[in-house]
Amino acid sequence: RPDIDRRAVEFRVGVYNRFARVLRDFALELEIRPRNFREGEPVLRRFAVEYMGPGQNEYRYRVEMPDFRLWSPEEPWLYLARVRLFHAEKEIDCRDAAFGMRKFHMDEEGNPKGTLFLNNRPVLLRGANEMGHLQQCVMRGDYRQLEDDILIAKLAHLNYYRVTQRPVQEEIYDYFDMLGMMHQCDFPLFGFLRRNQTAEALREVGEMERLIRRHPSTVMVSLINEPMVLRDRPGDEPKYARRMREKGHRHLFRDELEAFFAAARRVIYIENPDRVVKNAEGDYDPPTAEGLSDFHCYTMWYTNHALPFGKLYKGYLPAIRKGWKTGCGEYGAEGLDNYPLMCRCYPPQWLPRRPDDPWRPDRIVRAQTWALHGDWFAEQRDIRGWIAASQLHQARAAAWMTDAFRRRSDRVVSTAVHLLIDAWPSGWMKALVGADRVPKPAYFALADSMKPLRIHIRCDRWSAYAGETVEAEVWLLNDTPREFRGCRAVVTLRGAGGDIASYGLACSVGAASSACVGRVRLKLPAVGGKRTLFLDAALLAPDGRTLDGCRFRFRVYGRTAWSG
Repeated sequence: RPDIDRRAVEFRVGVYNRFARVLRDFALELEIRPRNFREGEPVLRRFAVEYMGPGQNEYRYRVEMPDFRLWSPEEPWLYLARVRLFHAEKEIDCRDAAFGMRKFHMDEEGNPKGTLFLNNRPVLLRGANEMGHLQQCVMRGDYRQLEDDILIAKLAHLNYYRVTQRPVQEEIYDYFDMLGMMHQCDFPLFGFLRRNQTAEALREVGEMERLIRRHPSTVMVSLINEPMVLRDRPGDEPKYARRMREKGHRHLFRDELEAFFAAARRVIYIENPDRVVKNAEGDYDPPTAEGLSDFHCYTMWYTNHALPFGKLYKGYLPAIRKGWKTGCGEYGAEGLDNYPLMCRCYPPQWLPRRPDDPWRPDRIVRAQTWALHGDWFAEQRDIRGWIAASQLHQARAAAWMTDAFRRRSDRVVSTAVHLLIDAWPSGWMKALVGADRVPKPAYFALADSMKPLRIHIRCDRWSAYAGETVEAEVWLLNDTPREFRGCRAVVTLRGAGGDIASYGLACSVGAASSACVGRVRLKLPAVGGKRTLFLDAALLAPDGRTLDGCRFRFRVYGRTAWSG
């Protein structure tokens, strides 16, 4: 248990005595040495154990570490702790454990509450969900692929995985530690908790925390995914809520579920007082009584899910806990697998006989594209057309929703696209990378949107008539732990013939935050027919270096005089 503020670390050593009597004359020897770097001498401490009772014993020791290297996603420095158990000066057991010196905590005093900090610096969690591909790597013993899968996330500028709805093999957490990938561990509850399983759930919460607590990459846990409306009293409820009320004979009502949350938090506190806990992921019966809220949002796939996309684009958020920030633990849209993967892995009855034959995606079992595409893109004729159209929409959804959440960094402190890499062909086609590790266009769209420091243009108009005045917002999106002051934004309206107008403004942005630094009013020039104009923005450092750039496209139409 690292304590970077006091330059110390607490070790908890568990020793199980299988004898039915107290044992004496034991000693524990603790050795601390660097694991992935060479610097300094090992730290050795020896502690006498006066007695060891039957069953489980836990001994706690605090060791000063005046000089240490911090663990961070950019520099994941690790230490190795080795503990030896001696009896009458004879070594009888030895165990190793890696750990990192880092601190992750959440502010619960500010206004609003819920700001996250890594090593006492503000941090925004930008990540993706994981649903099996990492576990498959461990099951096959393919640790090179496990390493690559984590690096695929880092290449897209992601800094955490939400390991969705379950703890996993400890090797995965070891690789997260070594590669600097933070993660959230979910307790495996979905929707409800059976009444007769409450005590067992609390026992397993403690087991989960003991599994993950030594890993510096573990920054947060959640207790249930998408809790549903379940109440024991009638009221103004939608139809699905009245149906859910009928499940109360088997599952906890919401007030009882909140009692489980409170008890589970105290179980976790006993095992690890420093853990940040999120009660509910994607809460469909908000708000929770304690801690950070979270919502799931598929508004560009399940149309208007959580809120209409137009409102999200303008800066609105779903209802969240008053006075608190929030997370968005799932968002995204479906994009079909690539054609070679389909040909290699899909059953023949799912595919056309020839690629140019008429085909519909409803032949893929449980695929959603056929049922839901109508609000987003036109019906296609053949399989290649459907793949291209669905993947194009998925890329658009990944970029637009990521941008919308990043603009609300004042409230949204964590986001996780659902999901990054598919575990199986046609497993969960919202994945941005197929099971063959071939990325879809949405992966690159997400990577562009997740650049840690960005200049970004938001405009409500993508097309206009010549001579109209259009207003565009200029944003700075900063996910880094440092602030940028004294910068300059240069915005230029360009056409095929060259520059039309240019604007400049001074701008700054704080650490781990976003800022609308200005608005540009554009008088669109006279054009004939249909033209594409570009609004280019560049972010310049105080010394004149270009830090980032972006482009927004307008379609401009010439005015036509109509005669009656």
